[in-house]
Amino acid sequence: MEKCNSPILFFAYCCCREILEKTLQDRRALRALKIYVMRKYFFWWVWSGLFLGMGQANAQVVYKVQDFSERYTAEVYLEAPTAIYSPGWIAVYDKQTGQRLVKVESENLAANIVDDEVEANIVQQPYGEQSVLIYEDFNFDGEKDLAISDGNYSCYSGPSYQIYLARDGGFFQSEDFTRLAQDFCGMFGVNTQEKTLQTMTKDGCCWHQYSTYTIKENKPYLIHRVEEGHSFAEPYWDYTVYQREKDTLVTSSYHVLDKESFVNEDGSFNADLLLYFQFENGKQMFLFQEQALEKTFYAFTDKQDKIELLYGGKMDWDENKNAIEFKNKQAVYKLFKDALQVQVGAKTYVFKPHKIEGSLQRFQKAKVKED
Repeated sequence: MEKCNSPILFFAYCCCREILEKTLQDRRALRALKIYVMRKYFFWWVWSGLFLGMGQANAQVVYKVQDFSERYTAEVYLEAPTAIYSPGWIAVYDKQTGQRLVKVESENLAANIVDDEVEANIVQQPYGEQSVLIYEDFNFDGEKDLAISDGNYSCYSGPSYQIYLARDGGFFQSEDFTRLAQDFCGMFGVNTQEKTLQTMTKDGCCWHQYSTYTIKENKPYLIHRVEEGHSFAEPYWDYTVYQREKDTLVTSSYHVLDKESFVNEDGSFNADLLLYFQFENGKQMFLFQEQALEKTFYAFTDKQDKIELLYGGKMDWDENKNAIEFKNKQAVYKLFKDALQVQVGAKTYVFKPHKIEGSLQRFQKAKVKED
């Protein structure tokens, strides 16, 4: 059976284990829940571990790693196996000769133990279970390599790894690959079809970075990176894209409309969407209220919601023409119930949507509330 590693603040998990197992029939989902709680209260467990450490000094255990390779075996030593994080080491041996090939020591190992053996080769990204040993071809040379946990030093106390590449029947530590398993969130992803690696990192709720690497001269080589962020001062997400072109990373940026304030979970519009036009070419017009900013916005986007024009200034109601009117730079915009009109100098352009939601009356009601 799977062990319940439980210092003081993990008692609720253990007490409710039967209930959780009935609710979460998938044992792997249960373990993922445990890891999430472990990481969320990491510092409390470290603090509580100070009071438990003395009593665990004589409970040292060496576990076998479940079969992960036809050529190698591995062991995991835990000084305090009943603690969430324990000092220990992981060693890999040649199965035929018994020779130790790699040993990694750590001050805070967190191993998943099932039937008195440590699980291997589990990578659930980005925030799921990741085992202490992963055996996979990381540099796409046809030989499987090793990722061995050295603790929880990646982002938000996530798992971190030392990477050992296969060479001449043994392994050597790669600083370049190891950096990908230390400086981001957990273990990097491996796409065997495209022969690329992926990393992700974040800062709080509203900044994320996603990177893709190929292999060049036996090292990870960045070819694509996307950074997304939201300041909440404007109703959009900022995106910066770095794309490798020959030997240069070319940078571009754009904004994507944040529709959360006026779109329901099922994708339908709520009352904060005043008027919506969709045109034959996929372009879209949104007129909406942003309650948090106490403003009404006009947004014109492509079909992927990339913003081409965003306006949050003064808008007037023209009673004679039954239209909303505003001016942006040299252009005058008029929104009718079934058309968008743009006047630039002496030229007037009229765009007819093939899909309409909302109404001008919603804007009138919102205007009365503002006044």
